[in-house]
Amino acid sequence: MGDLPIKMLGALVILAPMYGGGALLIREVVRRTGRGWPSIFVLAFAYAVFEEAFTTQTLFNPNYLHLNLHLLDPAYIPTLGIGIWWTVFVLSLHTVWSISVSIALVEALVPDRATTPWLGGIGLSIIGILFVLAGVASTRFEIKQDHFVASKAQFAWAAVVCVVVIVAAFRLPVRSSARTPGRVPSPWLVGGGCPDRRFCVLGRPKSMGMARGWHLPVPGSCDYCGGVGPMHT
Repeated sequence: MGDLPIKMLGALVILAPMYGGGALLIREVVRRTGRGWPSIFVLAFAYAVFEEAFTTQTLFNPNYLHLNLHLLDPAYIPTLGIGIWWTVFVLSLHTVWSISVSIALVEALVPDRATTPWLGGIGLSIIGILFVLAGVASTRFEIKQDHFVASKAQFAWAAVVCVVVIVAAFRLPVRSSARTPGRVPSPWLVGGGCPDRRFCVLGRPKSMGMARGWHLPVPGSCDYCGGVGPMHT
């Protein structure tokens, strides 16, 4: 996510194949099946659930890495063991920024090949293996550091969500090759509006309280933008 200090660059050995591998797998599968951005967004959401429910387990951990961040306190639902604010925040973070934006930026560099597969069968298999290994390594590291394991029920419903979302991604219609002419928004309008929209995505109502960590004032309906510091990826 770009927030790692230099002393933690070694973590890229795990994070690069996990984040980059996840984004590349999603892109390749979607492009191979002739689908478009709706499927990418849906699969990116499935990735977000996978990482935060099974790998880092922050969706369920009341004291992630013993940092006393109180991530689950705002809008906590005891039955599910999750905090609504943190769930929406972190799943949106990975869906949009970790996966979708990464794919969009790289595809923009090669517009002529943006909708075609880039990997062959061997390359896709290698990326898949690296992604799985990175996921296992990350999960083992998290459990070793935190000693927290979610309940079987929490893992079960998270797995159901992942499966349903993945199936939904492939039920979406295949991308049409036909293009219709239209107006492109001014780059000044898009660029000027992005910071405000980003803050609204990451913000939360003041009535939910303030978890400890870093926070920035945000104009408009969202009073603050919150984060969890450099430990969360």
